[in-house]
Amino acid sequence: SVIGSNGSGKSTLINVLASVLELSRGRIMIDGIELTQLSKIWYSNQIAFSPQEPKFIDGSLKDNLIGSNEIKESLFNQILDDVDLTNYMNNRENGINSLIEERGETLPVGIRKRMSLARAMVNQGQLIVFDEPTEGLDKIGRESILELVKKENAKNKTIIIATNDQEIINLSNILIDMGSKPKPNIAKVKK
Repeated sequence: SVIGSNGSGKSTLINVLASVLELSRGRIMIDGIELTQLSKIWYSNQIAFSPQEPKFIDGSLKDNLIGSNEIKESLFNQILDDVDLTNYMNNRENGINSLIEERGETLPVGIRKRMSLARAMVNQGQLIVFDEPTEGLDKIGRESILELVKKENAKNKTIIIATNDQEIINLSNILIDMGSKPKPNIAKVKK
């Protein structure tokens, strides 16, 4: 987990790892290869990314969650269950084909967060990068995300989460404390 107070750089690090932002100095190595040397297309296919402030397009829920990805319906339904979005979809008049307007900004925060997590998981990447995944979620949604993290961890995926949620921190093997200056403190967690 990436931890630290507001403004400590958690989201910046997450956005660099997700290739949303480019480094202005330094470098990030992935399996001994500098991130900037990797094919952007290949890397984007390896990552499941959910930002702190998700953005959506005016279109259907399906357009926003699946886009041009091909995914089996059974796997997609499992993802919706994993992020506690199934009931929301089932209660919409047009289900997955329901339209989102105003870029989703009128949707409740918890629904936008769940949609962002579902969209990330559709990619089935081996590197999971989430920025504050439980922020704005109710108890049931939060518990669903904790279970999702445990499930993906059992698949030996690399999971990097910016959070101050103690339960997610408790699941972590490594803590990166962005509040430690001049450089982050990195520590293995003893279990």
